[in-house]
Parts: sequence; structure tokens; C-alpha cells
Amino acid sequence: MNKIERNHSSFLKRWGITAGACAIMLLAGGGIVKAQPQKALIPLPVSAAYGTESFTINEKTTIFCTKEVKEEAKKLQKMLKPATGYSLKLTSKDKGNSIRLSINKGIGLPAEGYQLHADSKGISITGADAAGLYWGCQTLRQLLPAQIYQNSKQNNIVWSVDQADIKDYPRFGWRGMMLDCSRQFFSADFVKQYIDWLSAHKINIFHWHLTDDQGWRIEIKKYPLLTQKGAWRGPNEVLQPSFGSGDNRYGGYYTQKEIKEIVRYAAERHVNILPEVDIPGHSRAVTASYPETLCQSGDTSRSVQGEKQNVWCAGREENFKMLDDIFGEVAKLFPFAYIHIGGDEVNKNYWSSCQRDQQLMKEMGMTSVDQIQNYFIKRVQTIITQKGKKMLGWNEILEGGKLDSETGVMAWTGVDAGIEAAQKGHPVIMLPGSYCYFDMSQARGERGHWWAGIVSLERVYSFDPLNNQQLSAEENSRIFGVQAALWSEYLDRPARYVEYQSYPRICAIAEVGWTPQAQRQWADFNQRVTSNHFHRLANMDIKFRVPTATATFSKGEVTIAEPYTGATIRYTTDASEPTSTSTLYAQPFKCPSPELLRTKVYFNDTLSSNTVAGAEPQPFASWDASTIGTEWKTVEYPLTDVLYSNGYWQLELRPTKGTKAVEVRNAAIVRNSEIVAIDEHLATAGGKNGRPYYHFAIDNFSSQDTYKLRMEVHAKDSIDSYGSLILRKSEYTEPKVSVTTNLKVNESKSPLTNLTDWNRSTTFTSVEAPKDGDYITFELKEPIFISRLEVRTGIPQTSRYSLNNGALEISENGTDFTNVSGFTYGTGSATIGKKVKSIRIRVIGKHLDSFLTVQDLMLW
Repeated sequence: MNKIERNHSSFLKRWGITAGACAIMLLAGGGIVKAQPQKALIPLPVSAAYGTESFTINEKTTIFCTKEVKEEAKKLQKMLKPATGYSLKLTSKDKGNSIRLSINKGIGLPAEGYQLHADSKGISITGADAAGLYWGCQTLRQLLPAQIYQNSKQNNIVWSVDQADIKDYPRFGWRGMMLDCSRQFFSADFVKQYIDWLSAHKINIFHWHLTDDQGWRIEIKKYPLLTQKGAWRGPNEVLQPSFGSGDNRYGGYYTQKEIKEIVRYAAERHVNILPEVDIPGHSRAVTASYPETLCQSGDTSRSVQGEKQNVWCAGREENFKMLDDIFGEVAKLFPFAYIHIGGDEVNKNYWSSCQRDQQLMKEMGMTSVDQIQNYFIKRVQTIITQKGKKMLGWNEILEGGKLDSETGVMAWTGVDAGIEAAQKGHPVIMLPGSYCYFDMSQARGERGHWWAGIVSLERVYSFDPLNNQQLSAEENSRIFGVQAALWSEYLDRPARYVEYQSYPRICAIAEVGWTPQAQRQWADFNQRVTSNHFHRLANMDIKFRVPTATATFSKGEVTIAEPYTGATIRYTTDASEPTSTSTLYAQPFKCPSPELLRTKVYFNDTLSSNTVAGAEPQPFASWDASTIGTEWKTVEYPLTDVLYSNGYWQLELRPTKGTKAVEVRNAAIVRNSEIVAIDEHLATAGGKNGRPYYHFAIDNFSSQDTYKLRMEVHAKDSIDSYGSLILRKSEYTEPKVSVTTNLKVNESKSPLTNLTDWNRSTTFTSVEAPKDGDYITFELKEPIFISRLEVRTGIPQTSRYSLNNGALEISENGTDFTNVSGFTYGTGSATIGKKVKSIRIRVIGKHLDSFLTVQDLMLW
């Protein structure tokens, strides 16, 4: 065993879990040959070879096992029975036609490793330990037809396994997944099902986020108000409605009896449960239930997530007695070696203005509130150690001073945070948000967070926890594993969105954690997931994300690229929602109104992708600042086959390379020799200012006429600027409009003009929460006929800061208003069928969010 392997083994023992060392090192030193072409197994095994024979499981097949592995044999028996209908007999005498299970610690593989052999005579699985044997049984399931994951008997299926020799073990001992059950509450039955799905992918840690500002979910018998009050939000509750919970009482918690059952259920599947009680911030559920835990402070500032009064007072000694009691009960419920204490995003302003905390600083000789953070975390570290556990927290726990080297760090803010923790001697779990936060959107426009960027399946798969050059071999061995996290702010809708955000991204993180880095290739993984594993997920009844198709438009023709081989793509051309019987895409087609195109990928009749609106037009021209020059210059570009009808058109200047920018001060559409539409404003393309947009209203379009784009442009700083020009038609009516409001506006940060530019990537957000009777009024320059109207509030993709209760009103004369709709999930919509001069949003009653965000009007 080399030095890195020994270091890994040492850290694995300290963490109290079974795990394998770095597989790359073992491959280099152990002589295991590189994997042969694989079956579609997820995660990919270390080594596998396949032959032409096969073995068929039938009703007479037995499971051969010794007393040592009988419990694991029973689990395999349970795995296979529902779909096959066979109650395979357990036997201690091998008479052939059997699946042979055994444990051999001298097999020469790390912890959790296994060997699987299948041929025409039978199947044998040998584990280095019980966990390895269990993971081998999970691999056996994947070698069977995908229907094996069904919960009811499947008829006319031949349950055959191809000849195989597999030798396998994990790259990392920590392969985790976190689920936030505070913002959204998930039933005990669902949690068990979620754990079941994790174990099917060889994920061995379930990180259970049990407390936060929006709800306390674990029964603590000594402090019953934590669940009597802190587990609920809504009218007449101590916690305000939030994240889609609405005006009804919402919440719940897990009783200690339920927790014990879930822990037992997970252990049976070789999944450890890591409980998290988030302190000293993220604690509004505590401070609202027991206000005496708060600081003596008049501070009303908000945390980074917008919460007030959510921090434990570090100068109140009684708080540590309460925490001692809480963690005492937690420690008895969860046998895992570690307890997670959060420690992130603490609003330290409360400590700065609290008399008790200031006195504590004076007594302890502290000079900054960061030292209070360290003081608080160290006190909790002592408590947890006294309970026979070790502490784990988010990387902010390192702020303000040193901690015991046994304390583990979860690096979520970035890889650098993990590197720093490893250099300080701490065990590290890597889960940087930009790769591992599954609450992030998976594609542009999809519901989810955005602060860490789009976290696509490919992005997750690209992560290598050991991909750094800053650590020594010993320090690198402290990068102990990898984990993903699913925060639940925006999982309230649509239904079963937790599954959509989880899968297939969990398949990717499972392979990141299990498979040797040298064997991982994105194209191969994507093929295995889409060709085979999707069928397994569907049979598990997981509502996973089906990839969307990409439609492009050029010269009157739409082309749709399939997201994976053999994808079923259906579409409509009238803006209606595609169904499983809509037109099947087979080849490019002529489309007179591509803005009305709707496409959807169907995995089966009930499981499909999100609908994608429109077709992306191809660039019709490009700019090169070296040919434009630094002096203002008029340039023209032909629009042959680009314009195709009357309507509202948007010009986008999309930078493609270069570090500098060009400036544009007006843009016009010229028909023959006459300007028919013009948008005059100064804009910058490239550099730091991104993509400018110009808008045109085209009337009396004729395909017999000649159209050109005319722009005034120059290279602003240098000639190092290049880009493409794209012209797209909007499906909406986008007339000249002005906006007024009685809300307080920050014109430099979020100007009202964001609601008049018809740029749907910009929004308006108020400076403070609106009150009953507040309004935003859109005044059209001229009355126009509106067939249908929709107004969306809230930040796109998340709907945060949306209007929960309000009226959507219209006026034909700009003075007298009529109510046409209320707001549901932040959206008001109505069929109008008349000319309208003004549109008004009016707030009714109490607004639940801290601010109000409004998006551009949608008019038809």
C-alpha cells in the first residue's frame, strides 16, 4: 500500500465509514487492466469484460449463501421478487442454477469493492465486505432487463444476464447527496424512497438538512415548541409563508420514531445518514419558537437570503445548554460518526450590536465578530465531541480561528475553499455550487437558482474533486469525497420537481465519486444514460429530466437537433402545447412563423421534456471591429431570407470573441431605400456590457421588396471586437410604452425602463416590499387591440419576489380601470378582445416577499 492509500485508509477510519482509496493509484500500482467496452452500467466499473454466454434467472434459481451473508442474500431476494415474481430460495448447498454470494476480505480489493462473474452456469458475487457485496447486487440488477426495477410482476420477460467478469471498487469513500427538507417538507415515505434511489446508484451518504429558517423538522422532546411552532408557517404561525407555501398552514416534522425507522431503512441499504442542524445562522425557526435565544439587539438587517432575526446569541450561556440538549437527542437518533452543524451565511451584524456579545468580546479579548463565530463553533464542537460524535460544517466554520483537525469541512463556495481546508489539515468533502448544487437551473429558462450558473448534466460530470495542482500528496488525500446538494426553495412546483432536479444529475455525481477519473468520458457516460439508464429510472418511477431539443431557423426552414440518439421529438407550429400525438419530427421543414414553434421530447407517453418555444435564428451577419475602425461609420447588412412577416423584431448584437467593444448609436430597417423602422439609442456590444438589443415594428412587409439593416457603429476602445448579428421575431405585440409607479425605485440598480425595453432578460425590482394599494401602471403610446394579456411577476426561473395577492386591471381611456384578473403564483392573465390604453398592477393586502419583481408585459 503506497503513502496516499495509507493516508486514505487513515482518514476513512476517522470518518467512521467504509470506503475505497483512490482508484487511480490502485490502477497504477495494482496491475488491473483498463476497462473493456462496457455495458450501460452507472456508475462505470473499474474493470469489466463480457462474453457471448448468458445465464437466465428462473423460478428454480436459488441464492447460495453462508450464514455470514444471509442478510445480504435476503436483500437481493427482495430486489428481484417484485418484477420477476420469483421467491428465490436461499440455500447453503450449491446445486447449480444459482446466484452465489460471499464475502472474502482477502479478495485484494478496497472496502466496498466486489467481484462479479456471470456465465451460462450461474452468477457469483464476492464482496470485500458486506457493503461491497450489496453494491455487487446492485450491479447485477443493472445487468438484467430494465423492467427489474418495476414494483409489480412483469410478464414475458427473459431475465437473462450476459457473461461478465467485473472487478469494482469506489474511487472515494464519501459519495453523498443532500436533500433540504426545511424549505419544502417531504414525507417520511418519500425520504425512504429517495434513499432507495441513492443506493441503486452506490451513493452511500444521505445528508439530511433538517433545520433552517423556514422550518424545524426533527422532534426534540426537551424543546417541543421547535416542532409545535417552528415546523409550521402561514397565517397565525410564528413563521411567515415562503417559497410557495402560500396563505395556508404548511409544514411538518419527523418524529423520533420515524427517524429511527428511516435510519434503519438506510442502514439496510448501506447508506449512512448525516443529520444537519444549521446554526448559528439559518435559525429563524428556532428564534421564532424560543425568542429568548436571540441577541439583545435592535438590528433589523437581513441575512444574505433575506431573513431577519435568525441568529443565535453567542453571549447567552443558556443557549449552549439548549444546544447541548438538542445535540444529545440528535446523537442518540443517528449512529453515523458525524453531525453537521451548518455554520454558513451568519449575519454577524446582530453580534456587533448585542450587549451580551460585545461583553463576551471584551471578556475574551476578541477584536472582530469573526472571532465570535469561531468561539460559537468551538463551543458546539466540544458539545458534539462529548456526545461521542465528530463535527462537520460548511466551509465558513473556518472563519475567525482554528478548529480541531478532526472537524470535517464541506467546501460549497468553491474548490479553493476545499483546498484551504485540506491545507489546514481538515478532512474535506468537495461540493462546489457551480458543479454540485442541484437547485441550480439545468438549462436557460428552467426553474431554479442561477447564482452559480447553469449546472447541466455535462457540467456535473466534468467535475474532478482532485483536479488541482496546489496540494501535496498528503494534503490531496484529505479530499475525502464528493457530494451534491439539493436545496428546496424552488421545488414547490411543478409536481415532483425534486426528482426532475435530482436525476439524471445524481447519476453523474455517482460516477464522479465511484469511477476512476482516467476512465470517465462524457460522450460515453451520456450514451449509457440516455440509451439504457433512462429506462431504469423510468421503471423506478423517477420523474427525471428528459433533455430538450434545439430548434434552429434559417432561410424559412426549421431544423431540430435530437438531444440524444433516437429521441422522439414532437412539435406544433401554432404556439399550442405539444402532446404525445403531435407531429413527429423526421426532417427539416418549412415554417412560416418559427416564433410559434413549440417542441418537446417524449421519452414515453407520460414522461417528456420541458416545452421549448420558438426556433433560434441563425446569425445573418457578423462584425469585425478591424474593418469598422475607430471613427463612427454607417454599415449595412442585407436581410434577404431573414425578415419574413409583419410584427415586432429584435436585433441582438452577440459578441463572439475579443476583449473590447463596439458602440452603436442607432439601428434602422431600410426597405428598398426608405427607413421603415428605427431604434435610436447608444449601446455597447462586447467588453463587460454584454449584448445590446434594438427593436423594430415592421408593417406592410412584402417579400418582393429588398430589406437591409443600417447601423452607425465604431470600435470604442480598440479593434479587438468580433460578434454576430441575430434578428428574431417576437410572438408578442411590443408597442411603445411608458411606466409609472408609486413604489420606491433605485434607478441605477433596477430602473423602470427595464419594463419598457422589451428585453425579456431584464426586470424591475422594487427597493422595498409593496403595501396594499401600491401600483405599477403601463401607459401605451397609442391604444392597441389586445386579444390576450399576461403579466408575470417574480424573478424569472425562481418566481421569488412575486406578487401573491393583487389585481390586474386595464383601461380603454387611461383613466377608468377594470379588474380583469387576480394573480396566481405571481401571474395574472386574461382574454381581453378590445383596444387598451393602460394596464395596471395593483397590490392587495399584505405582500409576503421583501421586494416585488415585475417582468415585461406579454401582449397578443
